Amino acid sequence: MERTPVFADKFGSRHGLKGVVGLLLEQEDMPFTSEGIVPDIIINPHGIPSRMSTGHLLECLTGKSCCNLGSLYDASPFENTNELENIINMFETLDYECHGNEILNNGFTGEPMSAKIFIGVQYYQRMKHMVRDKVQSRDVGPKTILERQPAKGRVRGGGLRLGEMERDSMISHGISKFLQESYTVRSDNYKCYICKMCGRIGAVNPEKNIYSCTFCNNNYSFDEVRMPYCTKLFIQEMESQSMCLRLATDKY
Repeated sequence: MERTPVFADKFGSRHGLKGVVGLLLEQEDMPFTSEGIVPDIIINPHGIPSRMSTGHLLECLTGKSCCNLGSLYDASPFENTNELENIINMFETLDYECHGNEILNNGFTGEPMSAKIFIGVQYYQRMKHMVRDKVQSRDVGPKTILERQPAKGRVRGGGLRLGEMERDSMISHGISKFLQESYTVRSDNYKCYICKMCGRIGAVNPEKNIYSCTFCNNNYSFDEVRMPYCTKLFIQEMESQSMCLRLATDKY
């Protein structure tokens, strides 16, 4: 399937150096060499030492020299002992800087850039992680039967669920109202009634005038509490293991 590269699409070289598109520019706005060559891809050089992909640099240099000489290069691993010397010698015959650096001109102003930039021929390939396949959003949609929370996964029409690590990030930003909304209103908001005498969940239906707590025979004193359905589920699962959790609902 043919697709035009868009923002956030993923590309990678043959050395495990991958990255996503952060900016798309017209050709006339891109930097260019003294020969008028415009690079197709500009990568962040900080990715080289962290990934330790030395072969990426060597391929860039050998590709540049072979394109100018019209020759082939043996890139077999563990065999070329004086590989770097051969590349430097090739560049000297081509009247290029021996380390592959060149002075590029600014595409907007046409002035030479103050820094030398490493440039060469590199084989890049498109990765299957494309934003068109991954983008998802939803307003309301399916929920799981057990937890009554939004389903997970793009295929199921699910939402972006907040986990424990996301919760910690929200707490560090101090946006407690957003956190409450995410964990209740937009997720599994549940209304239940807590017995004021014993602190357990009571059987209450105001429309039918049913107020009952089977544990302490309370028929009148209850507090309405909003909580995630998962919390109510957890309390009942603990009760099934003979552990009773009580909620104190005193209003100050």
